[in-house]
Amino acid sequence: TALAENVAFGLPLDTAIFAAGSVQPSAGGSFAGGVVSWGPIAQLGVGAANALTFDVVATLQDALDDGLPISAQVVATFDDAAGPVPSDDPTTPTAGDPTLLTVVSAVDFSQALKTVVDSNGGDARPGDELVWTISLANQGDAVAKNAVITDPIDPRLVDVVPSDGGVFAAGAITWQLGDVAPGDPPLTRSFTAKLATPLPNGAVVPNQAQISADGFAAPVLTDADLATPVKDPT
Repeated sequence: TALAENVAFGLPLDTAIFAAGSVQPSAGGSFAGGVVSWGPIAQLGVGAANALTFDVVATLQDALDDGLPISAQVVATFDDAAGPVPSDDPTTPTAGDPTLLTVVSAVDFSQALKTVVDSNGGDARPGDELVWTISLANQGDAVAKNAVITDPIDPRLVDVVPSDGGVFAAGAITWQLGDVAPGDPPLTRSFTAKLATPLPNGAVVPNQAQISADGFAAPVLTDADLATPVKDPT
């Protein structure tokens, strides 16, 4: 109901969420110390005819957790004000609350591949050593936290020797991968094992690893052939 003088606006932004150098305020605003600032404006009149609009364009970091809330709230200050005046999210009934967005992201190990070769280059025969290799990369837009490969081993495979820090126990190999971010170099993990003796001609000895991480509802299975939609054991 009265003229406001020396009006300034500030919008704090979490610099850990936004890419460096990406915050671009409009209307002569500036960004420093994690705050977008506009003003001061000498005088601001009353009513819709004197309304101001400010925009900020900013790019999110490449990998953020799914469900991460992003809060934005402008604070206005002016002469004779009892205190800073916060902006309001008009989509909620609560007065003076920040505007919230929620990040939607996911880990993607869907292209995890499992291959096998006979060490002597010939047919797989009882007693032959086989080399099994898992190849994977996170092709999503969220970090896979505490990722683990678990590889159950068929009892017809003997003398199992995992590489790359794998541990073979209780009939399975486990590799602890730690955090795997989008854009990290592809990972490979392998093991050698011998076909048991004897085995009948035509015996099928499958192998399929499982990849899990924090928040996974179910593990991701490796695939023998990425060209088909079914996750086949190798």
